[in-house]
Amino acid sequence: MSPKGHRDRLTAEEEFEAKLNMTKAFCETAKSYVQIGAAALALPLVSRQAFLGKTAAEKGLSGLTMRWLLYAAWGCFLLTIFFGLVYQWLAIRRVWDQFHSRFRTPENVSQPGYRRTWWVPHFDNLNLAGVWGGMTCKFSVGSNSLSDLCDRTDSSLVVILETAFRRKRGTAGRECRCGCS
Repeated sequence: MSPKGHRDRLTAEEEFEAKLNMTKAFCETAKSYVQIGAAALALPLVSRQAFLGKTAAEKGLSGLTMRWLLYAAWGCFLLTIFFGLVYQWLAIRRVWDQFHSRFRTPENVSQPGYRRTWWVPHFDNLNLAGVWGGMTCKFSVGSNSLSDLCDRTDSSLVVILETAFRRKRGTAGRECRCGCS
């Protein structure tokens, strides 16, 4: 016992439970990055059509003055999704391997889950920080590229929300009563 009355070490079950809970938390966060990245892939095209009308949608990507920013954002969001999915698989695979190696016996060594199949990769000592960093970095770069695109085109979020608000109120194309035109 330590001087403060706490145990110095966790039991094997407590340690595994703590690892499992941390893995779940990180995987949930990675899942959020994947979902937001997937939504961000469609946002520029969907928002143009929904809020700016059919003419802007018919122009498609040729209507954008800075297409390369959109392509950069899409590439980064695709990489975000890739890194997020790889992170989730590696993290769960590591916990799976640790759990089954702890309970592997001569009796169950040939059963699924306990046997070590030669063609299934095992990443017992791989540091997942690089994969996590790739996911968050690409998400950040993609978000900045998309933000720059919105700042340089007529599809900025402010214009989209303002147009939608005016259409809802029936004041599109004319000055509203508050003077915001």
